[in-house]
Amino acid sequence: MHPCALLSQRSHLLGVGTYGIVFAVGSAVAVKVSRKASGCGEEFANEQKTYQVLGRNKSPYILPYFVLIPGQATFLLRAKSDLRAVLQSPQYTFQREQGVRWMAQICAGVAFMESQGYAHGDLRPGNILMDAHGNMRLFDLGSALPIGGARLVGTEPFARQLTREEMQDGSVHYGEAGPRSETFALGSIWYSILRGHYPGQEEGKDGKDGSIKLRPGDNPEERRQYRLARRAAFREKRFPALDLEGSADDQIVHRCWHGQYATVAALEQEFRGGCGSCGGRDGADGGGSPEWYRFEGESDEYLAEQERECTAWVAGGGLDTLPTPFNRN
Repeated sequence: MHPCALLSQRSHLLGVGTYGIVFAVGSAVAVKVSRKASGCGEEFANEQKTYQVLGRNKSPYILPYFVLIPGQATFLLRAKSDLRAVLQSPQYTFQREQGVRWMAQICAGVAFMESQGYAHGDLRPGNILMDAHGNMRLFDLGSALPIGGARLVGTEPFARQLTREEMQDGSVHYGEAGPRSETFALGSIWYSILRGHYPGQEEGKDGKDGSIKLRPGDNPEERRQYRLARRAAFREKRFPALDLEGSADDQIVHRCWHGQYATVAALEQEFRGGCGSCGGRDGADGGGSPEWYRFEGESDEYLAEQERECTAWVAGGGLDTLPTPFNRN
């Protein structure tokens, strides 16, 4: 069983997001605190609501929470890193068994949300955490929404803004949340795992062939133009080149980018079901068994114990000990 150790360690900052700040408050626990003055209270509340809808321990593919304090704080299992940091590491190299396992876990988390009628809404490497055992787990549910809801914002290359013609009503946004939007993001994530960089970040490209420069420069205007160019490229389906003749992996990416999966669950089977297309394996350490996704020690009893300790920490004034101004802003 993992130690909670809330009162034996000093808290320290792990990360700052749009609507929350995450602190480590123990060896196995992190707390996400609402940025009350940021004007993003709605997103924080939506994340807490989504956690309640999905349940605390119904899917091992979503980072479990211990305690929800409405509008204030969410206590979560502390992760080791995130997929973005893993991919950006100079030591990163693609390893098939590991990469397929990661994608199976990520897809399984999104497929579970799909089965509950929800889309994550902001799938990208920074919102996928890696635990101490190297398992990938979904995080940051502030943009989650019911399937069929309108996605007004997105982050290229993990989202694609639809054209006016595709929207039919003349508007321009990211379309309905659902299998099309979720599998598009998952295709870009698989591309990134395969190559160690995001789509559109190919080394040596100058952008003249429809690709996007890897480094837009430090000038704010250059960065703005880079973002606009990337958005236009994806909207117009000027995607990075894929090896559709020789790579089954790239064929999966292509199908994701072109909306050819009817459900996220269908995409999950590409990685989980031991199919020949991506090299998944059956058995306890392959995609064919639920145990492949299980995480030791995270029973309902363990979560209940952590809930008690977190609740006691809050009652003892623990939130007030977090560094200012984070606990007030």
